[in-house]
Amino acid sequence: MFRKCITVVIALVALTIPAGAKTEWNVDNYFYNPDGCPITVTELQSHWQEYRAPVYNYYGMRLKKELLPGIWCKVNFEVPKIKDESKEILGIKFGLWYFNAFDELLGVYKAYATQEGKKVYIPGKKYKAEWLTNQDDNLGPTHCRTIVFPYQVRFVDGTWWTADFQPIFDWFLDTMDWGEFKYEDLFPDKVFGSEEEAEKTA
Repeated sequence: MFRKCITVVIALVALTIPAGAKTEWNVDNYFYNPDGCPITVTELQSHWQEYRAPVYNYYGMRLKKELLPGIWCKVNFEVPKIKDESKEILGIKFGLWYFNAFDELLGVYKAYATQEGKKVYIPGKKYKAEWLTNQDDNLGPTHCRTIVFPYQVRFVDGTWWTADFQPIFDWFLDTMDWGEFKYEDLFPDKVFGSEEEAEKTA
């Protein structure tokens, strides 16, 4: 119904997750694979979690570590086989929405997925990635739903694949029976850029 295609990899925040760190709340996870997406997401997991982050003073000296709230996500995805090597994937950009138990939007984010250096994602292979999005103290364990979707893929030949946001928004309205949201709520220019900017890379 809503299994279409996404991508993911790079950590949003490179932080240490302590053993035995608290995880709270059962989370509903959804992913959307837009038509024509060069990869396929097969699984998404996420939950609210505390993590240890270093604290520095004005001079850049590390003072201590403290527990901060965040949302951990893990995505499994596949890169299909292709004949044209120029369309091997170098990087992926995706959108992420968080909602709480009151069907309120906690945040809209974008993230980047790349291999180490300039390595490509090998066609026909399966990948997994996990990352941690840091949150403010107001989030707490109220995180209840996560939605992930890809919206740009960079190929080795320098060209891009760019998703059409309107079908993603329509899917959200048709599939989710909670909350009332406008297009600009879920696709703010400050996160995804304007439509004119997206067209430049399409």
